[in-house]
Amino acid sequence: MTIYAISGPFGSTIQPFAQELAIFCGEENVVIIDASKYMQSNYSLDTYNLKKEILQVCSKDLIVFGELIFAEEELREIFTHKIYVQTDLDICLSNYLKKIILNTDLENVLDGYETKMKPLNEKIIDVCKKNADFIIPEYSNDSIVFKVLASASSKQRALLVNESNEKGSGYGFFN
Repeated sequence: MTIYAISGPFGSTIQPFAQELAIFCGEENVVIIDASKYMQSNYSLDTYNLKKEILQVCSKDLIVFGELIFAEEELREIFTHKIYVQTDLDICLSNYLKKIILNTDLENVLDGYETKMKPLNEKIIDVCKKNADFIIPEYSNDSIVFKVLASASSKQRALLVNESNEKGSGYGFFN
């Protein structure tokens, strides 16, 4: 099982990227988890329950996406590939406005972005990109990125099988 973790600043395009990666991998073979449903009111993650859901998936590849998933070491340790979608903060603001502007006063939205989202992007999320295996630009050629990720997963699977054969895993499909 391969676990792809996709992170980026608030307002980045991590969700569409996750969906495109799932299509590339074959949607029937992939489970997608949106870590934002584990976001708490203080802008931290309910790591315990997110990790519990991740570990319950065992027969398919997994894509987990969320802005704060690289901030927690116990989550980073279980991810096979960590992908950071680097996005200019002006684009993040634009995407944030498009998403939230419909039901809110513009001044309140901008104030919320400036006082909450932007500081989180700069102080936590951008700092966490150092934990990524891959950093891709916002407008990259996704098909090339997906091919690189697929190649990395294939090589890692081959290494796991070789290591298991050398150690004698006890599992018939590795021996």
